[in-house]
Amino acid sequence: MIPVRDTQPSYSVPVVTYSLMAANLLVFIIQMQVGLDNEAFFMPMGLCRPNLPSLRCPSIFP
Repeated sequence: MIPVRDTQPSYSVPVVTYSLMAANLLVFIIQMQVGLDNEAFFMPMGLCRPNLPSLRCPSIFP
């Protein structure tokens, strides 16, 4: 069972949880602005192994 509520009150604000939610929302919004061209987002932001010739690595990686 997943607990729905708790009887112990919390006295702190979940800053880390809210920060992670904001970061996820920011990445989602950026991806929605890019549109259906996912390669334009993932190739500059992601990492690829340069020893695989089938992957086109960005020019910033030697």
